[in-house]
Amino acid sequence: MDGKTLQFYAEHAPTVAARYAGAESAAARRFHEVFAAGGRILDVGCGSGRDLQALVDAGFEAEGVDACEALLTEAKRRYPALAGRLRRDSLPDLGTILDASSDGILCWAVLMHVPAERLFDTLFNLRRVLRPGGRLLISTPLQGPRVDAETHRDPDGRLFNEVPPEQFQFLFEKVGFRRTNRWDSGDTLGRSERTWATQAFVLEGQSSSLRFAPPPPQLRDAPKLPIRGKAT
Repeated sequence: MDGKTLQFYAEHAPTVAARYAGAESAAARRFHEVFAAGGRILDVGCGSGRDLQALVDAGFEAEGVDACEALLTEAKRRYPALAGRLRRDSLPDLGTILDASSDGILCWAVLMHVPAERLFDTLFNLRRVLRPGGRLLISTPLQGPRVDAETHRDPDGRLFNEVPPEQFQFLFEKVGFRRTNRWDSGDTLGRSERTWATQAFVLEGQSSSLRFAPPPPQLRDAPKLPIRGKAT
């Protein structure tokens, strides 16, 4: 994760955890619609553990990773049942996660914080750890916070890459995913200026040589696609 973004969450972990604990999990509405019952699900960017606990409660074999040690501490404190299911790791590398080890991946309000130049590593590693036929559930902003047009940071210093949902769909489809559904919604934290796009994907079956190949030239050039230069 971007360093300044990580610093914000480390310094505000108790406040962030309390805010999310008091709000409905929009992700949980989609679990049984997207993931196979009882599957092994990886919550990438699990934060304070709310959605990971919801996965466990719903009968999934779930574990979570996050870059922020302070948020992982909050997760262990608030949800003792998550003991043994949490580890420190993050996008773009997911270096502690084995290849093809997950039936599904939840990546909720996380991809927006990945620097644009690291998105390809991010997508390929999400693909790497997912089994062929596995499911991916992501949430990214339709309308996010106001950010600086040059730095793409909000007043708290957090990075927002401002990649629109349609471009995420394009990129995931280029690396072997097929989108199966999309839902647009408001913000469960009550922020009227925020709206979200939730997208579900399935990883199409591929040979190992294709799954782990480096990105082709057209993908390496994809950051040149239109990306919103300022918040709306």
